[in-house]
Amino acid sequence: MKISILDDYDNTLRTLACFKKLAGRQVTIWNDHVQDIDILTERLREAEVLVLIRERTEIRAPLLQRLDKLKLISQRSVYPHIDIGACTERGVIVSSNQHSDTPSYAAAELTWALVLAAMRQVPQQMAALKAGQWQAWRRLQLARQDAGDLRLRQDWRRRCRVW
Repeated sequence: MKISILDDYDNTLRTLACFKKLAGRQVTIWNDHVQDIDILTERLREAEVLVLIRERTEIRAPLLQRLDKLKLISQRSVYPHIDIGACTERGVIVSSNQHSDTPSYAAAELTWALVLAAMRQVPQQMAALKAGQWQAWRRLQLARQDAGDLRLRQDWRRRCRVW
């Protein structure tokens, strides 16, 4: 079985324990991002399985029409970058796990990063620092501040207690 994995920017897939499950298979990992159809065709021409990381590379009909050996696309999470209709036409199975059983803390963490950056005026402070000013505005403390009840989506059941 010939497997191609795209967009492993940090070259970390080989270090994962689950990578051992691919032993005995011909696996090619691409560490750069390419969207050019001719280059992708050349890279993926022999692939029977394509593993995608997030939504980085678009898999559309013009590319799929050139990949005669492709049978399966494995994608974790959402797949707006995959032409499902073209995959169906060509008999390519798209397998995706929406990871409802695996919590993602990234959105909550980034939300708090944005909240903290806004309340502490990080962008403005950075701009002042680049202009040669140190601590251009008064220091804001977050302790005992009311940021309100943050309910961005009903399915976010995790709340962070910062102070």
